[in-house]
Amino acid sequence: MKSNHLYPSMSARGSPGATRAAVLAIGLTLSLAALLRFVDFASLPAGLYYDEAVEGLDALEIIRGARPIYFAGENSRAALFTYAVAHSISILGRTPAAIRLPAILAGCGTVLGVYLVAQSLFSRRIGLLAAFTGAFSVWMILLGRLGDNPAMSALLLSFGLWLGVRGWQSRRWWCWTLSGLLIGLALYTYEAARVVPLIFPLWALLLAVGGAARRLWPGTLFFVAAFLLAATPLLLYASGNWTVVIERSEDVAVFNAGDDFKTLMTTAGKQTLIVLRMFVMKSRGDWNWRQNIAGRPVFDLLMAVPFLISLGLSLHRRWRTKMLLLSLWVGAGLLVTIFSESAPHFRRASTILPVLFIWPAIGIDWMYRRLTTLVQPVLALLVVGAMMLGSAFITTRDFWLERHLARPQIATSFDHPITVVATAVNRFLNVGWQDRGVLAGSSRPAPKRQTWMEASVWSENPAVRFLVPLVPNATPALRLLQPAAPLPPAAINEELLLVLHKDAPIPPLPDNYLIIVPVRESDLIAMIPDGAVATMENFPGVEVGSAPDIVLPYRLIGARVMPSINPLPAATLGESLTLLGATVTRAGETLNISALWQVDALLPPPISISAHLFGPAGKFLGGDDGLDITPELWRPGLRFAQRHTLHLPPNAAPGDYRVSLGLYRLDNGTRYTMPDGRDEVQVGVVTTD
Repeated sequence: MKSNHLYPSMSARGSPGATRAAVLAIGLTLSLAALLRFVDFASLPAGLYYDEAVEGLDALEIIRGARPIYFAGENSRAALFTYAVAHSISILGRTPAAIRLPAILAGCGTVLGVYLVAQSLFSRRIGLLAAFTGAFSVWMILLGRLGDNPAMSALLLSFGLWLGVRGWQSRRWWCWTLSGLLIGLALYTYEAARVVPLIFPLWALLLAVGGAARRLWPGTLFFVAAFLLAATPLLLYASGNWTVVIERSEDVAVFNAGDDFKTLMTTAGKQTLIVLRMFVMKSRGDWNWRQNIAGRPVFDLLMAVPFLISLGLSLHRRWRTKMLLLSLWVGAGLLVTIFSESAPHFRRASTILPVLFIWPAIGIDWMYRRLTTLVQPVLALLVVGAMMLGSAFITTRDFWLERHLARPQIATSFDHPITVVATAVNRFLNVGWQDRGVLAGSSRPAPKRQTWMEASVWSENPAVRFLVPLVPNATPALRLLQPAAPLPPAAINEELLLVLHKDAPIPPLPDNYLIIVPVRESDLIAMIPDGAVATMENFPGVEVGSAPDIVLPYRLIGARVMPSINPLPAATLGESLTLLGATVTRAGETLNISALWQVDALLPPPISISAHLFGPAGKFLGGDDGLDITPELWRPGLRFAQRHTLHLPPNAAPGDYRVSLGLYRLDNGTRYTMPDGRDEVQVGVVTTD
């Protein structure tokens, strides 16, 4: 059988050895892709983004029996991805990992889809090169770690396109049919996939002009019938709810209804230039931290070179028809971000991913074949291999070695501050997901503990409603407060957690409570009544004390009595800070120290509290310094808790190990003393046998 002038023959297969090598290569590529997407996916990115939380809440409705085609409202979208999330939540529970797992699996599958599309259109080598490039693409990695529907859209489109190509090559009706079904199902994922049906008439016209119209028959009928079968429920919904279906597109459109033709053309030209620069120009990529390493172009320098080479090759007669077909796909996919705000926007351009990486793959393949005419094949392989591995290293360095997902900007963009509220509630009540792990914990709250939350905090934050596995007011453990409403004293249990908005009035409180309020630290500390104990939990990426008045929404600062603290004879250091009590507990070789301090007089910063461990012979074995409530936040009479962690040496010799606390200046090391001259207070002794 001769090869078709547009596509290679299906019968052109390599040797069994080459087939095994290709299988091993794509298997290795998929393993690397999975590693990049699965590592720390339960905890990074920190937080649960608004759209992800909405996916989770809608998935809970599906679990309860709802069967929607489309979700209306502020975050309107088709429902297919949400069904996958519902299955994941039913297994893992209400966790960020459950929402992101379907996207990760779809992202890994898309790498395979990229290989299949490129291999069917060109060759195994180009398929492997395209898949490897996609596996290490920051765009693809982040898309696969975001619990939202674009990842599933790319998966369905890549396999739908591959099956369409196979149907064209083989004229097998079932390939055409499956292709139509998958392309139709893609409409139930991300809105950007709606442009794809516009591509196929253009392809058919181009093929007909090229004299290949006969190969479209009768496969096109199977494709169209299957596509309509899959898409009809959504089309029927859209016919009766058109404003709902196009609402999101209208919200982000860059054009205004009253724009004249000149304005439209000028805007379209500027937007097109902005989008085209995203591929290779430094600092011209997407600046959204959820979707990219801000500003990074689609291709790093090592991949930009073969990408540009492939653009030149697209003009060659040998490549022209195939590349024109793919260019139509990319052009249609880019229209979504060209015509919308915040261009370039990688999520809105995700439709192009099934074919995008074919371009650099073609360039690398051409470079290899060209080099083999100039040098030994082994040397040519080393050169292009170094380019591929170098590009993979750049992504690994930028993404993992530099801990991109742990950056404060990422935590903020994924709504980590409000996620902290949800996990603080869960930890306090010992329910649900508590900021660690893939699985959610129990939904039975701890006894004698209550959370009172301002109603607006619950209603305005999907992450809180999804992660906290309790129904407000249906259990004494979680109650809602109305603005300015007093807290019913009779309803208060032994320990209380308050979740309030800024400027919310604080009702009369018992001794045991915590507070979460989005105000300045200095204002919040001032709200803590005398006699309560201030505590603080650091916000990731922000050094406590470096900027005491930094505004952090939902900084976790609290006030609670510590009933397990061991009272000590009052010991005042520097006539300013009095140690009221401390407790030392042991867990294996780890010693946990909890201390209760009271401010008697203000001290100028910088100062810190030291915890020291001494051996049986008095030898210093280690220390842990820290001061969460810094002097800038102090006021006379303020009580605060400070925790330290020390470690016994491995195979510690039998004897008594002494723990002491002290106070010193960070700028010159001067230690503050007590009236008797001592500069440390012994707070505990740990005996080892």
